Amino acid sequence: MLQIFFKKLLLFTVVVVLAGCNKDFQLVYQPVYQNDFEFYKKVADNDTILLISQGGPSPELVSKEKVSNLLDFFPYNIAMVHQSQTKDPSVLDQFYISKEQANQLNDLSEEILNRTIDHFKEDGKHVVVFGVSFGSFLGLRAIAAAGVKADLYALMNGRLDMEEEFWKLFKDKYYGYFEFREEKPQRIEKTKYISEKRLWATTALMGNVGEPRYSRLLSETKLSKLIYLHRFQDRVVGPMQPSEINFLQKQGAKVIGNDGDHGFNEKEYKFILDFIRSN
Repeated sequence: MLQIFFKKLLLFTVVVVLAGCNKDFQLVYQPVYQNDFEFYKKVADNDTILLISQGGPSPELVSKEKVSNLLDFFPYNIAMVHQSQTKDPSVLDQFYISKEQANQLNDLSEEILNRTIDHFKEDGKHVVVFGVSFGSFLGLRAIAAAGVKADLYALMNGRLDMEEEFWKLFKDKYYGYFEFREEKPQRIEKTKYISEKRLWATTALMGNVGEPRYSRLLSETKLSKLIYLHRFQDRVVGPMQPSEINFLQKQGAKVIGNDGDHGFNEKEYKFILDFIRSN
């Protein structure tokens, strides 16, 4: 499977040129990565593998040093899965990415994730998708596109149905965050305009991945293989709403909320480890 994909990379050099841009948009895959993933940890005689779908979107895979606690905690094989912009970081240098182009790039990241799941399933592995923040949205996107392919999914620090007011901020090149106040527990704050052109593509991908109503896309999908973790005071993506939690539970997912802002620690790790061991 990987050989076929690599041949496609060489055949196409994969060049995508779309019209309507301030400058030509090109996604060019150089034949650098022969795999859609990189192993961060290998455990002999262990058939379980965690596929990390990282936050971001970032131009490169997060370093082993930054996820050392995760690598130490879980007694499994662990691989970091590439995304479209980690395969070709030059896409984040584009001054303008249209809605269609951002959608194409995120679709490609979803395809990479599903293809990696298929690879390890064919290899006889017990596959667990571990998605964080931006990677959590990609995890939902992967399920919506191709169904529940992995054995288990552990997603956190994301949302199902992001407020339209919020994801549109990123498409309009603004930063935003959720503010929590006593008189009004939740409020979206619009911050400064993003003047750095090098960040425009990043915000376009963020806006696109947060736009879909995943509760609609997954309305016919059983989610008993999913554990979803969220933080009650998440200022980055906002708190999960009762409707989102109820939907996940109705579809069979296990949902766990904790106090705190955007992030995770060993408390969340323990919930995930228990979920894996019991399934």
